[in-house]
Amino acid sequence: MDVIFLLLFGMAETAIQGFFYKIATFLVWLKRYAPVAGTQPVPKLEEMYRFRLALTGAGFWAIAIAGTTISLLLELDILPLFGAAMLIGAGCFVINVVSIARHWKRPGVGAQTCIAGPRQRPPLRTVTRHHERPLWPSARLSARGVPSCRRPPPRRKSG
Repeated sequence: MDVIFLLLFGMAETAIQGFFYKIATFLVWLKRYAPVAGTQPVPKLEEMYRFRLALTGAGFWAIAIAGTTISLLLELDILPLFGAAMLIGAGCFVINVVSIARHWKRPGVGAQTCIAGPRQRPPLRTVTRHHERPLWPSARLSARGVPSCRRPPPRRKSG
């Protein structure tokens, strides 16, 4: 029983929490903010969740794992206390997962609705020089510096 508990909660669940704080946060940032990075202010990875809440949750989680393991080994009757600490740690984690997930479809940064046609992607380079031409001819920017939704007028044939 002790080994299963340590493998399941001590190792697997702690690894899942670490995955969400590092890799899943980066994947959400990559999908949501990478296309507009350099053209608009975007949050850092650490700003997408509450760091203090993550530390608090990790502390409660570690106390719960260590305390439950010790109480199982010594056959103490204080498991409900460590169960409460585990619930607090898991609750802090769930709050931060929701905070990260809110960035997936958050309107505002990078959100541009276009009635006239599909949205053009910004150039891959985030730093451009004033004398350089756009990467493709249809990449026009409006006065605000965002890709223009309007199609250019058709060229008239001279002749």
